Amino acid sequence: MAFDIFRLLKPRRQDISPAILAPFSPCLMGIEGLPAEAAELRPGSLYVATLPRGHSTSALVIDTLASGLQQGSRVTICAAAPQHLVTPLNAFLNEHGQVNSTTLLRIDPLAINHPSRTIWDFLESLEAQKAHRSDCIIYVGASSLLATHHRAANKRQLGILHDWHRQHGCTGLFIAEDADQLWPTLLRHAKQLDGLAGLLIDDSRLTWRINHWHSSNAQINDARYGMGSRQDGRLFTLGLHQQPENNLRGGEDAHRVLSCWNPARFGQSTPVNWEIFDDIDELMTEVTQSAVAATVILDHRVAQHFSTLARQVHKLRIACGRRLKIVIHEVDASLSYQQEMQLYHTGATRLLRKDLEVSESFRVISSLKGQWFWRAIEPDFDQFFAEAQPNESVGYMTPVDFAITADEFMRVSANTNIDSVVVRLTLRSECPHLTALDAFRPDRPGVFITNDNQYLYLFLFACPASDVDALMGKLFHMEVGSLFAFYEIIVLQNEIGQVLEKIRYNAEFVGYTDYTDHLLSASLPPPESL
Repeated sequence: MAFDIFRLLKPRRQDISPAILAPFSPCLMGIEGLPAEAAELRPGSLYVATLPRGHSTSALVIDTLASGLQQGSRVTICAAAPQHLVTPLNAFLNEHGQVNSTTLLRIDPLAINHPSRTIWDFLESLEAQKAHRSDCIIYVGASSLLATHHRAANKRQLGILHDWHRQHGCTGLFIAEDADQLWPTLLRHAKQLDGLAGLLIDDSRLTWRINHWHSSNAQINDARYGMGSRQDGRLFTLGLHQQPENNLRGGEDAHRVLSCWNPARFGQSTPVNWEIFDDIDELMTEVTQSAVAATVILDHRVAQHFSTLARQVHKLRIACGRRLKIVIHEVDASLSYQQEMQLYHTGATRLLRKDLEVSESFRVISSLKGQWFWRAIEPDFDQFFAEAQPNESVGYMTPVDFAITADEFMRVSANTNIDSVVVRLTLRSECPHLTALDAFRPDRPGVFITNDNQYLYLFLFACPASDVDALMGKLFHMEVGSLFAFYEIIVLQNEIGQVLEKIRYNAEFVGYTDYTDHLLSASLPPPESL
């Protein structure tokens, strides 16, 4: 599973003087100027550093290796495509006279393609190559070992890797590309890692973002460093961009409220800690450049496209970190439940309803002081926003199509924390299926219905269970009580999955009546009006 095909290492004994009392760090992250507490790799710990797709990993690998050799460490590099590292690695080792200090191993493609099934074989192969006796193992191009195609297996996979490194006292560092795909997965299971950091590129600006990082004597959470890159791809810091827990500036601006909404227009005096801006561009610039723990108020208006507001929220959350409070103020339009939940998922802290009194708005804003935003944020806004939008599915569907479409909507619900429900409708004995289906009038995408031989099933995307009763009267143009004896609201995701599976089973093995043609013909205008 891992092969020393380049024979770069002849294991040697490392003698460390017992007089050295400072904690031993086998390597430091290979970024020039990064503080020790943000760069140190602790013995027996597991770290991940992500890079954007297409960004070369060679420079970061070489500079991290250099720090290890300066410490007198034994370092093993495991790469999925080691041929790309042979030339720069040999050149570096020959230049520094350290040819016998490093091993380069090739990771078997089987371990990359089927990580869940082969993880233990892979680790046993490392032990066979004596890699576990190294002070540090650097994994390159092996992101599938961290995040498999099966979400349920990711926590298990990371746990195995973490325990293996801790057991052998060997530090593990994954340097992985494709940060946009990998980062959200790792955030969900961050407790399995001792450190998670990555390079973020936004409008040609480089930022080293740290979700968390445990060193021997310190722990960093939610820190950001401005970065630069030399022509050879080597990274260096420009100084601290944002590090809320350790940044003295972080607590000084918690009193600030930045807004385009001016309470003075409603006869209220503007609080002295409020800063009023004439336009949103000026507000966004000021917040991204100076705010850390302040409160920013973004307006929602009927003339504004929702995606514009969502993008503004996402940009501020990514740029300013977890301590910023982002408040959405409804000016002349109300957000739907779906839009509200999407804003919370992209980084919003609180919503001020348009009918809320100004004095009450002051109280809500003051109550946010000290709050942090703890949800994981997807770094790619366009991809997230596209996945969070429902498709145009609406109306009557056959049971199989209903189950497939509902599954797709439930994935969106799970990813965006939006509540969706299935309602099982029991018809009155005197009411046939077709009568109720004819009365169904869906008002938006994500609302669709099907039948089996006993029930009707209604799927409601972006609808909390508390809203179902009020919505039922709007979806049927006949009195609901005249159609249905009762209905059951199914809320839990696993129970919804069981219902959808039962709908599929009944459609295949029990049978059903397909009303598609009848409902389609009933919806067409009479011939004389065509």
